[in-house]
Amino acid sequence: LNPIVAADGFNVYVLWKAYDAINGHLLLRRSTNGGIAFEDIQDLGFAPGELINHKLIVIGSNVYVAWQQRSGTYSPFYINFRHSTDNGATWDPPLNESPREVGIGASSDTMGFAVAGTYVYLAWSTDDPTLSGLKNDIFFSRSADGGRIFETPRNLIGNSYSTHLIAEGSNVYLTWVSLISYPYQSTAQFSSSSDAGLNWTPVQTLSSDARAAYAPQLVLSNGTLLTVWMDAPD
Repeated sequence: LNPIVAADGFNVYVLWKAYDAINGHLLLRRSTNGGIAFEDIQDLGFAPGELINHKLIVIGSNVYVAWQQRSGTYSPFYINFRHSTDNGATWDPPLNESPREVGIGASSDTMGFAVAGTYVYLAWSTDDPTLSGLKNDIFFSRSADGGRIFETPRNLIGNSYSTHLIAEGSNVYLTWVSLISYPYQSTAQFSSSSDAGLNWTPVQTLSSDARAAYAPQLVLSNGTLLTVWMDAPD
């Protein structure tokens, strides 16, 4: 289900999820000859529950994978991560060990994932039980060593969800949806960091609050930052 493909040179990677009678599995196959032939399937992670929001980033010989999973229908999602430095031949942690856990309590909403240099960035929303799950807080974590150690997640902003994250150099850009009134009024918002996620600019509102905003996205093109989102009709 939900296959993702990424490539660098002749190395091609396909990542998808599958379910057997007991577990959900995150599976990967790679090709080293431009997709002419693919190697055996690698099982990067499994759980006796649900796997969602799998992400794949390839930069040279480095392959980064992040996803959310939970052990049961009513259990919270948590974020897992793996990194390969040899084009997906081996992984850290090794495949016979559990994936590296980054964040606990993540909601089933979108997850932001970006890599720049040795830094790996993750952003996600997590349900706030004090408001019966109607309020989400956005959390952010980073690793400075390619994903071996992640810092303690930080709460960046409340009452928000639907994150998207990109990075270039030491600049990190984050957009999300901020809830004004449930369920119909929300705005697309934005913040950035110029020091690899340590400090963030004041929040900027991108869309009108007269109607609901959905699924904001960011892209960098020739040094220009572009954003797009969906608005509900008036």
